[in-house]
Amino acid sequence: MFWDKKNAELEALFDSVNMNCRNNYKDAAQEDYQTYLRRLEELKESGKLNDKMYKKYKEMADSISQKMANYNHNNNVKTF
Repeated sequence: MFWDKKNAELEALFDSVNMNCRNNYKDAAQEDYQTYLRRLEELKESGKLNDKMYKKYKEMADSISQKMANYNHNNNVKTF
């Protein structure tokens, strides 16, 4: 049987980003997203992620990067 290997730490960080986004915890989501990106690069540089796994996790980050770029408290509704 074949299956994709997973990195538990990156999976948990990505899940935390998504959970914080769903709950509208913008600061926490941004912090977790930055931690995810930083840790992804650290694991790649240390050789703990092969190219296939790095590409998979980088694609996951890229899938939400546009949303995270403008995800802050400054873009709340200002008028009703």
